[in-house]
Amino acid sequence: MNAVPSRSEVLEGLVALYFRLNGYFCIRNYLYHRALRDFAIQGASGLATESDILALRMAHQVEELPNGAAQQNDPLLVVPVDRAKTDCVIAEVKEARIEFNQPLRQTDGSGLIQSALKMFGQFPPSEFAASCVGDCLARELHSKLNKSEWDEFPAVVEPHRGVIVRMVVFSRCDAVYRAHRKFISLEHVLDFTRKRMQPAQVCAPYTRDSRFSPWRGIERVITQVFDEACACGRPPMTLDELVNEAMRYCKSSAVQDSRTDSD
Repeated sequence: MNAVPSRSEVLEGLVALYFRLNGYFCIRNYLYHRALRDFAIQGASGLATESDILALRMAHQVEELPNGAAQQNDPLLVVPVDRAKTDCVIAEVKEARIEFNQPLRQTDGSGLIQSALKMFGQFPPSEFAASCVGDCLARELHSKLNKSEWDEFPAVVEPHRGVIVRMVVFSRCDAVYRAHRKFISLEHVLDFTRKRMQPAQVCAPYTRDSRFSPWRGIERVITQVFDEACACGRPPMTLDELVNEAMRYCKSSAVQDSRTDSD
């Protein structure tokens, strides 16, 4: 990754890495496409909005290393197996406010939520007809995310298939609505992910085998920042320090690459 990332890209990459370390398959920057009939009214970009991450985890997921050590998942994120077999998460990374994008919240936002549910592939197309299971789940989620308070993550469960769909915001500890809406703090995500990258931890060898490039994109940059901090004996870093170091690393790599290309 040579281009210098934005602050939001670094934090979204951190959350994607957190999902990965907890056994989720992820789609980043999921785009909700507009219907052709919307173009004349809303413009011709072809997009209604986006979700930072769609994440899917199966009930019996386990990641075991050759020595038998198992990666430990975070109970703050992972749903117990007795609650659901498949966990589908629509995630948003917002530093300042614990909320989803306005198009998802507006009157016809349940249609966009349906699009995300269809991407998870847990319900056949016929179940998204009016008043069928998929349609009802999307409408219920839409209603819950529009409430002023969230004692739990906005979620719906389809018990016959053992599927839970949750909408989770990742934000700073001092974000607006923090006292009234359940969320996962970016500070917690940073702490969990950083600890998993330290020497003697079960995933640390992933970052140190020079024969391969196991992490790519912004995740590779983040793990490199963790490695450098650990090698220097630095104390745990803040979110701002992570972002600044990631940008510095990418800028340095871009300069180095430009020099190599000119040689």
